[in-house]
Amino acid sequence: MELFTIVLASLLSIFSSVGVITDGIIQRTLQERLNKVEQLAVRLDNPPSHQLLLEGRVDRLRIAGRGVYPIPNLRVALLEVETDPIDIDLNTLNLGIPKFDQPLQTGIRLILEQKDLSQFLESPVVLALIREVARDALGGLSNQLDQYNITKPDVIFLQGDRIRFNLNLQSKRSPSETFILSAETGLSVVNGHQINLVEPQFELNGQRIPAFIVNGFLAGASDELNLKRLESSGVLARVLKLEITPSQLELALFLRVDPQSPLLTRRMGLKPRPSGTAFFAP
Repeated sequence: MELFTIVLASLLSIFSSVGVITDGIIQRTLQERLNKVEQLAVRLDNPPSHQLLLEGRVDRLRIAGRGVYPIPNLRVALLEVETDPIDIDLNTLNLGIPKFDQPLQTGIRLILEQKDLSQFLESPVVLALIREVARDALGGLSNQLDQYNITKPDVIFLQGDRIRFNLNLQSKRSPSETFILSAETGLSVVNGHQINLVEPQFELNGQRIPAFIVNGFLAGASDELNLKRLESSGVLARVLKLEITPSQLELALFLRVDPQSPLLTRRMGLKPRPSGTAFFAP
């Protein structure tokens, strides 16, 4: 959702602060909000010419990017976003509290490459998260985890929509003592909203970790991978495509955000727009 939030926040901030909106303005605003981007193209469809937004309406917004970094160290090899018509109530936007006159619907397609994801796993923030996940996965063995440093995390994309995570557990007392923890699973989509783990396997130094140790972790993971949990926030999310090959992971999503969703005001940091400011092109 981070990428979607960045796109949405950028669009709303443009509506709330400038008098004219063009492809270039949206592109520059996105570049400012993204951590980094290698290539970015924006297409705004809105008749008549000069893309007048006097009524707060955009017929369609299309964004395509390569080498997109929504947060530090995470590179999205390919990003494509295409919206249905966007209709914003300019009166509420003037007050800094944006409201949409109709649900916001968009399609998002992204590709993650194996090497980029492995590099992301090595960042300090992710290493701390990995420690917490490993603690949950090891269950009764989690107390022993504090005796080890986590090193060399990586990810391997496999055939058959499977993915494997590996990391080393290096003893703090004896650095030469190292264990290899591996987790492999397939991914499948059920009814568009549930991402299931298929035949998950956990191994420590090549030895299978008993199911009773990791069952609690698997149950929690299943809940986190159920997109229906977003509906309480007014967000309908459906997976249109999830495909893993040895070189990349491709994900396509449909998102529908209700006008009353707190996502439209949360984390946007919008300021009221001065009264009398109109949207016009010279």
